[in-house]
Amino acid sequence: MFGDYFGRRRAILLGCTVLTIGAILQTAASGVPQMIIGRFIAGVGNGINTTTIPVWQSETSKPKHRGLLIVLQLALNQLGNVTAQWLNFGMGYIPTTAISWRFPIAFQIFYALATVVMLPWLPDSPRWLIQRGRRDEARSIVARLLGSPVESAETASLYDTIVRNNEHEMEVSKVSFKALLKNDRLQTTRRVILGAGTQFMQQWGGINVINYYLPVVFASLGVGRRLSLILSGCNAVNLMISTCVGAAFIESVGRKRLMLWGALVQGICFALVAGGLSAGGQQWGIVAIAFVFAYYTTFGLSWIAVPWMYPAEVNTQQWRNRGAGIATCTNWICNYAVVLVTPVGIDTIGWRYYIVYAVLNFAFVPIVQIFYEETAKLSLEGIDALFEAKYSRAVEGASSNHIAMEKEESFEGTATKWVETTTKY
Repeated sequence: MFGDYFGRRRAILLGCTVLTIGAILQTAASGVPQMIIGRFIAGVGNGINTTTIPVWQSETSKPKHRGLLIVLQLALNQLGNVTAQWLNFGMGYIPTTAISWRFPIAFQIFYALATVVMLPWLPDSPRWLIQRGRRDEARSIVARLLGSPVESAETASLYDTIVRNNEHEMEVSKVSFKALLKNDRLQTTRRVILGAGTQFMQQWGGINVINYYLPVVFASLGVGRRLSLILSGCNAVNLMISTCVGAAFIESVGRKRLMLWGALVQGICFALVAGGLSAGGQQWGIVAIAFVFAYYTTFGLSWIAVPWMYPAEVNTQQWRNRGAGIATCTNWICNYAVVLVTPVGIDTIGWRYYIVYAVLNFAFVPIVQIFYEETAKLSLEGIDALFEAKYSRAVEGASSNHIAMEKEESFEGTATKWVETTTKY
């Protein structure tokens, strides 16, 4: 909502400001209530950022670079995770002083301020500007992003395409949550659900079973606390590196295949971790630890980025920020649920708890295969055309098969034209 009202840049500024206020309250906390309040405020700021930044990137990137840039954003996100892990390890040497926990909490302000400092050099989204009726600004930014003069044919072609698509969306789709109760020609409801579904599957794929409780997992394998913290830090580095590697083929392999193969391999990793824990002994413990690392590597290559990328791509312009917000909300609700049940699950059923996540990952494979569409290398306008074509084919049915085929061909041709038009943007 903030991204649609204030614009993408100012929403990011707001998110960083709110996060900083929350971090200050946590750092200065003298009791649990202040810590909880600060944590809540920082979470609001983080939620604004995690919703708005992928949307801004998708709306200002060339189709062939969109996936790469969002994956690199997640790699920088993991740089923060690496920093946190090794700060925790280092501060473990001075556990009796307040600075051992105040300094790591305060350090998140550094990244928020670094983001704010860079904002003046970032353009706002031309698609959002067109949506708000600020067309002269939008045309100027389109020219800047293309590296072409404002009056050039290239700028005019892309600008006109975005305007036409925005007007078409406004004609066939309503912007209200009530409108989600029925599907329209652009399949707005389906697209919102698909975007939120990626976040649901990411969290119930088990990343935060490992991420939050990795030292606990290692401790259950008989590893000492100090070595557990070291292994957790190394795993964070492994995740960051594998995320960077994933940037190399996010466009060539595509979102859908990465989700398919990622879920399959993650399921295998969880099954083998459970097997190592159930067998017991040092050798099987080493096997379990190895497949914890393998899970992290697989997640970094696949599921770390797609759930943040897909909602920002798949939703219509009118619903992009709202759809991304719903997806982000889904992520954090599921995150909370997983983190809440994990210690109980580990204490109650032990190694069998990891089998639950093996089964869930295997179940996600047919869901992705059946319901999800590939968005790699398509312009945002081309994605609209793809879903509208499929809707047209579905509703017209066999009795109007010839007309449906003609409309689909027309829409797919439009999609191809839009991709070609925006290949430099």
